Amino acid sequence: MNLRPEQASLESDGLDPDFGYRKALPNPVTEIGGRINIYLNLMAEQQLAQLEATNYGGYLTSLAFELASEGKPADCRKLAGLILKNCFYARDMATAEQKAAKWAATDAQIKAQIRQALLAALVSQEADARDTSAQVIGQVAGLDIPKGEWSDLTEVLLANMNSEVAGTRESTLKAFGYACEELDPDSMKQEQVDRILTAVAQGGRAEEPSAEVRCAGFKALLNSLDFAAHNFENEHQRGYVMHIVGEGCRAGDLRVQHAAFECLVAICDLYYETLPAFIHGIFSTTQQAIPQGGSEEREAVAMQAVEVWSTICEVEISIDEDDDDDVANHHFAQSAAEQLLPLLLAAMQQRDLEAQDLGDEEWNLAAAAEACLELMSRAIGDAVLPLVVPFIQANLNAAGLAERRAAVYALGAVVEGPEVSLVLPLATAALPLVLSMVKDPNVTLLSTDELITHFPMVISDLTATISSADLQI
Repeated sequence: MNLRPEQASLESDGLDPDFGYRKALPNPVTEIGGRINIYLNLMAEQQLAQLEATNYGGYLTSLAFELASEGKPADCRKLAGLILKNCFYARDMATAEQKAAKWAATDAQIKAQIRQALLAALVSQEADARDTSAQVIGQVAGLDIPKGEWSDLTEVLLANMNSEVAGTRESTLKAFGYACEELDPDSMKQEQVDRILTAVAQGGRAEEPSAEVRCAGFKALLNSLDFAAHNFENEHQRGYVMHIVGEGCRAGDLRVQHAAFECLVAICDLYYETLPAFIHGIFSTTQQAIPQGGSEEREAVAMQAVEVWSTICEVEISIDEDDDDDVANHHFAQSAAEQLLPLLLAAMQQRDLEAQDLGDEEWNLAAAAEACLELMSRAIGDAVLPLVVPFIQANLNAAGLAERRAAVYALGAVVEGPEVSLVLPLATAALPLVLSMVKDPNVTLLSTDELITHFPMVISDLTATISSADLQI
């Protein structure tokens, strides 16, 4: 593919048509070649800053061409792309606006050359170049599309999805995802949204032979869901999306499962009102995923399945608290509780005891299950007690440390939600047992985090419950 811009336009800007940068200035990206660490020194940074300040268009062009040049070292191509991305991106609003204004003022022909180079890099044989180009395309699209520029981007990306090369399909889906992440839902026409949503959903379909492409499809779909409000109002379109997401959640590849469950979590949050037709499938899918354990990848999938129900509970709690008659509470949590809670309680017993003794346990399936149980308690209130109290009573005095811990965590999770009068007998009976665990001379019984943070919180909750009941009397 010929990446060179027209010779006349380059020469008019003082650029070398063979390389795309000013003859009078060295190109740090090309000169330094494979010695990528030299970019870290101050001299290289000053050269880059000087080139950007004196010839902004040539600077961007040289970086874009370096990224798109197949014969150049992979590290240099990637670095050139990252530097180019930072020409459009800034964390603080003021700097971001300055960079956006600078790009907006850039000559249209130079912009076209840079876009062409980015699209060429997107189909490169080098994976890092493709991925980096996808990031830059997302940044540039976020600036161009709201202004009505780069109007053919969507068409080019859609055409890429017909490629037989899996890497091209994957990088294209990533570009879609990055672009959606940068764009406001109101910045695109509904026709564009429809086509993008169809493309990214197709990327996750079961017929796609590449797991990497499916993961990229679901990640792009996740970023595009904010745009899909109109689509989820259409029964056929939302059914299509939910079917593909459901297939992904049941895929054989755990990476695909995880990415699909992330989409399901977002759908439950954004489009709760559309879930009645799908809730039985959602429950069945999460029910199969939550007990997964063993490998880190399986636990990550199970945590996302738990997050589906945490999200549903949060939505239903919010509906009840807002008391909005226009939004119906479908009480999905209540319907699922009898079968879901045993799964959560079992997951809470899977804590890594060695990690806890060292005080280094991070967010894991057991912690996610506990958080979900607490939300369930708030969402369904009194109905949680007959489903959880027998577990607490059976395990609070158990010989096994994992069971005792799980019982205490479960106790702390359900004290908020039900009526105080119903929790009082349990709180009164349990408080001495919890205190005895804290005072146990066996220093390995509880982790530092539990001694300092969690158990005092449980004791505080139990004490507050008892005090509240006394006040009511």
